[in-house]
Amino acid sequence: MVSRHSLGVHIGHDRGAALVTDGQLVAQLAEERLDRRKHSNSPGLPLKSISAVLDIGRVRPCDVGIVGVSYTNIEIDRILPLLRDEIRDAFDTPSVEVVGVDHHDCHAWSAYFTSDVDAALVLVADGSGDISGNRLEAESVYVAEGDVIEVIDRRLQDFGLARMSRRNSFLLPYMNDLDRKKDISLGHKYEQFTYVVGFEQREAGKTMGL
Repeated sequence: MVSRHSLGVHIGHDRGAALVTDGQLVAQLAEERLDRRKHSNSPGLPLKSISAVLDIGRVRPCDVGIVGVSYTNIEIDRILPLLRDEIRDAFDTPSVEVVGVDHHDCHAWSAYFTSDVDAALVLVADGSGDISGNRLEAESVYVAEGDVIEVIDRRLQDFGLARMSRRNSFLLPYMNDLDRKKDISLGHKYEQFTYVVGFEQREAGKTMGL
């Protein structure tokens, strides 16, 4: 039996790669572990982690059957042709299939398929996901059973405030009327409280710990 290898790639903040063989997670690695840049925020492919997970699984790039790519705050289908060419050129795999995967779907699938349950209700409460029309994903609810996950509800949010760490994004007296009325995600509301209590950018994990 010939094994089928699938490669998952995330681009943007906390970029990285994962290798799945015959439906089993073989390796997953964040790019920051290799380039030593915390969160490794970049629009470029996480080439170091891609190469590493392939090495761990002893898989050649030419043996990968499909590559799934996720991003954040974009319409994945629009940039997929560019990403497809980049991936094929980087690993000399001119015929490998490359597909785009919705950001919230990735969160839901990774949580469910790495659990030990056969059915679940899955909630994704992210800072933001992909673009949907003229808004952004905020929270999504899924029903998962067997090997199927289906989205049953999704709340959208307005496009973001200014840089979230600036006072006019989290302190009411500094905020203009337009920003005060914006719908934002639970994740961004959580981030606002993080700055209010005195933590810095990308330190929401400390608030979570508290």
